[in-house]
Amino acid sequence: MGGQPAIEKLDSMYGSRWRPEPRGRTWYSRRKVIWDKIREFINEGMDEEAAVQEVEKLREGGTINKLIRMLQDERKDKGLGDDAMTT
Repeated sequence: MGGQPAIEKLDSMYGSRWRPEPRGRTWYSRRKVIWDKIREFINEGMDEEAAVQEVEKLREGGTINKLIRMLQDERKDKGLGDDAMTT
């Protein structure tokens, strides 16, 4: 977005070095559960647009923070750690 590289590309090129500040690490880890859920839907056969729409349905008009908490709780219920959904 805005001419900036995709998060996925930054991760593949630099690992965690591109987000050395605590604020950046926190931002990344909180939002990663959303990206991982989208990837999960894609791996189940949805195209990207349908996967994003499915996550929007989960959000139910709530805030991003509410969605993040819900997805974090879902991971905990499944016994998955913070990095369990990486590919």
